Amino acid sequence: MPVRASIDPLEWENRFFAVNSAIVRFDEHAPRLTPEALAGWSRVQAKIAASDTVRLDALQRLGFSAGGR
Repeated sequence: MPVRASIDPLEWENRFFAVNSAIVRFDEHAPRLTPEALAGWSRVQAKIAASDTVRLDALQRLGFSAGGR
């Protein structure tokens, strides 16, 4: 299953912690999420239900892990 999502910077976190982080916003109309789109970020988070194993597997294929990307 392809992951379709936008990547939004987490402005407050980036300023306060001096990091380059973003959050994945799932949207079936967004472009397909790719490793290249994620490469510019030092930290990317995605919030999903633990029971959503299809999306979990798709995110793991993109390099995500429970402990962080």
